[in-house]
Amino acid sequence: MATQNQDIRDELSNDLLMLADILEKNVPGFNGSSLKDAANECTDPTEYGSTSWGYSVDLLQFFGYKSSEELYPKIARAGNIRVEMDLTIAGKCNTIHDGGHDPLHELELNIVVWGEDGEGKIIAAWHLDRHISDEGDEMYSDHPIYHFQFGGRRMWEEVQDYGDLIVPEPPRLAFPPMDAILAVNFVLANYFGDDWRELIGVEGGNSDSDEYRRIVSGAQERLWRPYSQALSAAWEPGPFSEQVSEQVWSPNAIWPQLIDDYEEVA
Repeated sequence: MATQNQDIRDELSNDLLMLADILEKNVPGFNGSSLKDAANECTDPTEYGSTSWGYSVDLLQFFGYKSSEELYPKIARAGNIRVEMDLTIAGKCNTIHDGGHDPLHELELNIVVWGEDGEGKIIAAWHLDRHISDEGDEMYSDHPIYHFQFGGRRMWEEVQDYGDLIVPEPPRLAFPPMDAILAVNFVLANYFGDDWRELIGVEGGNSDSDEYRRIVSGAQERLWRPYSQALSAAWEPGPFSEQVSEQVWSPNAIWPQLIDDYEEVA
């Protein structure tokens, strides 16, 4: 079992290293050192335990964002805009490929967009994490276990003056978990479309497209397949509490707003 656990850590580490190399070759100004540091951390069982895997990505930066008519304030379009992300993730080795359990027990992802408006730095931020509330905590009982929200820790640390903006606690939007690979793909697809389309082969691709697609699809298989299967089980015969056998990750744990009102087929 110890060897199998290390094989999982090595597999994830190798994909991070390959991703860093591909991005350094294909994305202008990209520095993959934090991904490489995460890959080294992932192979070491001492940080997260002998039966787990995990790593952190610190200050991964993307440059050259092309502003559009949808970017406000307008003065920011003339400045240099960069996108940053940081991430901490961990899971059990024995659930990463089984498809029937929550593959993670820790996740925090921050995506931050920085610009300038002539007076100083301006910021937008999004936060994806794995929410765990205390049993009986009604205030947070409706929060999806994995959820995106505008703002989050990075934004509240940086923003001091909100002006006339009202900022209530933002709703948590259900979203599948993302590791560093899926988070990078998310940033590229949303902010650097030309680079992303070339990497996935939509616009001709290049020599790295097949390997990039393999890395991303492998991460989707590990994290998005069990998430999707667990949610789809909500519409299978029988109440959530009776979903056992291979599918033990309850859809109600993923999305508490689901109504458990499905009758078992006779």
